[in-house]
Amino acid sequence: MSVEIWKIEKNLCRCCHSDGAFDNLAEPKQNLDQEEIYSNMLKECFNIEIIPVPGELCTATYTICKACISRLQDASSFKKQVLDCEGRFMDLYLNNTIKVTNHEKESLIKEEDIDSEAEFKDGFISLDDGHDEDYDIKQDEAMTSEKETKPKLKRKFISLQQKIDILDQLNNGKKLTAIAKDLELNESSIRTVKQNESKIRSAVMSRSLQTLSKSSRVKDSLIPKTEKCLMIWIEDCNRNNIPINSSLIKAKAQKIFTHLKELETVSSDEPKSKFVSSNGWFERFRKRFSLHNIQTQGERASADHESARKFKEELPKIIDEGGYTADQVYNAHETGLYWKRMPKRTYLSENERYAGGFKASKERITLLVCSNASGDHITKPMLINRFLSPRAMKGIDKTTLPVHWRANESAWVTAAIFHDWFYNCFVPEVENYSKTKNVSSKALLLIDDAPQHPVDLVHPNVKVLFLPPNTTSILQPLDQGIMKTIKSHYIRRTLELISEKFECKPDMKLAEMWKDISILKCVELIFLSVRELKSSTLNACWKNVWPEVVLQENLSDSTSINIEPIVNIARSVGGEGFDDMNERDIYELINDAADLDEEELVQLADTSDANVTNSAEESSMQIVDEGDEQ
Repeated sequence: MSVEIWKIEKNLCRCCHSDGAFDNLAEPKQNLDQEEIYSNMLKECFNIEIIPVPGELCTATYTICKACISRLQDASSFKKQVLDCEGRFMDLYLNNTIKVTNHEKESLIKEEDIDSEAEFKDGFISLDDGHDEDYDIKQDEAMTSEKETKPKLKRKFISLQQKIDILDQLNNGKKLTAIAKDLELNESSIRTVKQNESKIRSAVMSRSLQTLSKSSRVKDSLIPKTEKCLMIWIEDCNRNNIPINSSLIKAKAQKIFTHLKELETVSSDEPKSKFVSSNGWFERFRKRFSLHNIQTQGERASADHESARKFKEELPKIIDEGGYTADQVYNAHETGLYWKRMPKRTYLSENERYAGGFKASKERITLLVCSNASGDHITKPMLINRFLSPRAMKGIDKTTLPVHWRANESAWVTAAIFHDWFYNCFVPEVENYSKTKNVSSKALLLIDDAPQHPVDLVHPNVKVLFLPPNTTSILQPLDQGIMKTIKSHYIRRTLELISEKFECKPDMKLAEMWKDISILKCVELIFLSVRELKSSTLNACWKNVWPEVVLQENLSDSTSINIEPIVNIARSVGGEGFDDMNERDIYELINDAADLDEEELVQLADTSDANVTNSAEESSMQIVDEGDEQ
């Protein structure tokens, strides 16, 4: 039996198998005023997912040739045209603005007139009324010719992205007439865009970047806000490794919409919004926000033990082929932390129910931690906050902080932030560590397949390996109790800080002490909590995915958390909920990956919308730079 062998001189197009110098499927490319990612276009147009292979073949075989790009662009353009036409049709249909003229009735009337005239002519001699038939024919031809030569006005599609560009140009001082001339639009269209600025910017924030070039209309309903809240919830579930499927998403969407309806204040003569989280809506929602990995009802949403077993068998082969040592194999993982939350039974938490504003218990940050398999090197953690420059950090050089400080409005790791961390934080730190160990600076980075982890991470010295879907809870080393250990250290240190303050200022109220804990102090406590991790513990957490690397003396090292000291410190603080605090209360905090409720989701969405409104007034849509956060 003969075996076909391929020899690739340059690149292989995965769509037609031609050989040459081609473009990477995952690399963003600019086409006129739009950014295109060919792998995403293939998924959106044909539901085809081309998977990059590991090793040396990845760069050479994850490409597409110019001819296939042209075909893909045509297909994508046609799909956008059909979706836009169908979307506009359904908008008009649902708003009852499509009227059908009764041509059939008109036609019957005309036919009756013609028949009557014919009968008259057949029964009687036709009288010449002096009309010149040739003249009438010429007049008809002239009118027809005039209609044919007169240019037809076509409705021009203006995407939300183009509307944002128009608004930005207006806010930057460009004249309305100049913009209209440049874009070949009527001045009235530009005025309409300006009049609807707040609605347009809110609509943009409720959509993903991929949908901005496809959408042109702003729907005045609760549905866009429902979908924005839903996306926040989905991202939170992904970040906390909470499995979800289409049934859960549809149920959550209906809950969010119902909650928004209860908050809505509309006049009695205004039509009320309606929403049903049907299968059709879910498919449209998934396409709008480019959600490729959400499982449908009936598919597995729990851990995939079979895929985990296969990966565990393949990993040592990949490590051997690459010649990696335990010092050169890394794992990175993110976790959320409510940095000011206390157990629900304490009066601090109870009082927050009656407090206005964004509650301290809901102040979330994301922590990204990375360590090698030997446990000898843990990189500088990255902390993502909602504000880039909170009051507590005014005048502070953030590069001197013991964490890599980043910010976005949801305080989550995004693909852009992870991209930044990989190239500007991880790679330089690995190179520095390798110099101190006098070894090669090559590394293998193991990460899960979360949406915020880009597939286009390419570096000559670093190989990125993705865990199979639904195996994080089984295989991810830092998910085997390490993140919970960091949280337990953080909670203990926070309570110790409160206890020390009580000793110095016994008359000070506990609520005031708690309020005085700033995000700057949080950074310090996190750094100390991460540094407290033992190398033996970090080595032992690899036993599920790479058991051969775990040293014999570390096998007994457990990530089990000693809760008793934390409980004792809490009781020493005193007060309602602290005096009788127990282990269950502490575990509740450590395991806090709770589902965001509808109220929290709306607050997060409103915070985002407020940021957009402010940025619109300042003629920009940049990240929030300052906040009232301490």
